[in-house]
Amino acid sequence: MASTTYQTLIAITAKFDLEIIQIDTVNAFIHYDLNKVVYIKLIIGFNKGKTNKVLRLRKALYGLQRLLLLWQKNLTSSLNELGFKEVS
Repeated sequence: MASTTYQTLIAITAKFDLEIIQIDTVNAFIHYDLNKVVYIKLIIGFNKGKTNKVLRLRKALYGLQRLLLLWQKNLTSSLNELGFKEVS
């Protein structure tokens, strides 16, 4: 989070006597279901020299290119369900 955003959040919290709860968003990334089929190739030595095998991912994985987009869409959807509205 950018420094000014963080400072603004703290100022609003103090002004309105609110409480802040910390959430571990780093681990939240790996719990999302993928919205399309993704396969990964096994690295050499992982399966006793057989490198032609692939695995189908069922959950998001660190380093996956679409991971941030999936997380952002899920967060936006959850916030909309709670009554928050997007600002442009």
